[in-house]
Amino acid sequence: MADHRLTDTYFKHNTVLSASLVLVVVAVAYTLIFEQQAHGVFSWLQNSSSIYFGWIFILLPLLCLFGCAVIMMTPLGRIRLGGADAQADYAWLHWLAMLFCAGMGAGIVFWGVAEPVVHYITPPVNTDLVDNALLVTFMNWGLHAWALFAMIALAMAYFAFNRGLPLSVRSLFYPFIGDRIYGVFGDLVDILAVVASLFGLATSLGLGVSQIATGLSYTLGLELTLLGKILLVAVLAGVATLSVVLGVSKGVLRLSYLNLWVAVGLFVFVLATGPLLWLVGEAPRWFGDYVTSIIWPAQMIDIYRENGAWAQQWTTFYMAWWLAWAPMTGLFIARISRGRTLREFVLGVLIAPTAVTLLWFCVFGGAGIHNTLYGDGSVSSALQVDYSTSFFALLDTLPMAFVTEVLALLLITIFFITSADSGALSIDAIVAHGNTHTTSRQRMIWPLATGAVAIILLISGGLQALQAAAVASALPFAFILLLALAGFARALWQDRKHALPTSR
Repeated sequence: MADHRLTDTYFKHNTVLSASLVLVVVAVAYTLIFEQQAHGVFSWLQNSSSIYFGWIFILLPLLCLFGCAVIMMTPLGRIRLGGADAQADYAWLHWLAMLFCAGMGAGIVFWGVAEPVVHYITPPVNTDLVDNALLVTFMNWGLHAWALFAMIALAMAYFAFNRGLPLSVRSLFYPFIGDRIYGVFGDLVDILAVVASLFGLATSLGLGVSQIATGLSYTLGLELTLLGKILLVAVLAGVATLSVVLGVSKGVLRLSYLNLWVAVGLFVFVLATGPLLWLVGEAPRWFGDYVTSIIWPAQMIDIYRENGAWAQQWTTFYMAWWLAWAPMTGLFIARISRGRTLREFVLGVLIAPTAVTLLWFCVFGGAGIHNTLYGDGSVSSALQVDYSTSFFALLDTLPMAFVTEVLALLLITIFFITSADSGALSIDAIVAHGNTHTTSRQRMIWPLATGAVAIILLISGGLQALQAAAVASALPFAFILLLALAGFARALWQDRKHALPTSR
């Protein structure tokens, strides 16, 4: 429940709303008018943050993993979000489907085949090519990424459901500044979160349309013009708006659950018709290398030491990207997690999605590498022309290619819609000062705004510039997350005496 001091109407006297919209308009106008200059400035910010603060992007996921381990292995894990009598709002499978679709669902389809094959063709170091290809992919997409989402989501959920604070990024600072989160500082934090989230959503939607267009061309022979891509963005934004208007239970949940079964069907099909015996023989070693690297990361350290440019281009970029998405994704995960114990939360947000992600890369990435090693090499050939064709190129080597490619298009499309609508709901909650029961008219603003920005950037060619701006926002969010971890630890320590006995 939002604090009574933040119950102004959504559109009247709302600093976060007005300032966020002004900043978005200014940034988009700057990108439109000075596209090359904007790309240079935003890229410089992104590269500078990676060069000078890349160590923070690598350290933070490790701290988050440590925090998750502490919660899992101590009595703190018995604390329940919302209090001892709180009931979970969603069944386990529904909950897992939504948090995965909100997290990185579209990404693993795009990179599921491409990234392992890229790391095999152009390895960071020239030893154990196949093993390293999967290892570095796991490191970029596995526990470290989900730990970032888990800890910021858990902190926001705890402060909202157990401390009665707004479900918003500003609440992470309450242990340090108290009621001053309701002032100018809190507004600034929320404005940063809204602007960065909207930029991230718009660039994701714009780039996603390009992937869908590639799939339509590869599968159906349909070549989309710029107008076609604009219409496709409009359709996706329209469906996301409808989903947002329907709300979490009727919109996001139904789409996420549908996509869960489409993904399971594709996974089982590729596993059964692909190089099953080879994958079964190789996968245990890949998983073993990954677990070993989590406990004793000597192999990854050697890779980073020998090829620092590769580390900056891939791992540091990924950690920055996950950080930039963490407030928006974390808030949505927090929103749907009332009633879970902290231990259940970590199991659901860290362990389960990581397991699914690694299995996906094993099967799809492994099959792509197998095609490169022992097949006709069509996957790697397609990859070198366009990364986004690699997933379809793999399906083309298997039976029932047309059917599975159409299903893959459906999967990608729904993943982008669920990312857009869950992100829009998060932005809406931030602007509403933690209120998750806003009107349909209010919720419609954000998916429509996201679609409008994506269309403008498609026309102007400024998608890459705004993507760089979104990634550059990872640096301030890194410091926000550091403070959030400290504040969350402090709050748990303060509450441990009365919280633990009520959660068994």
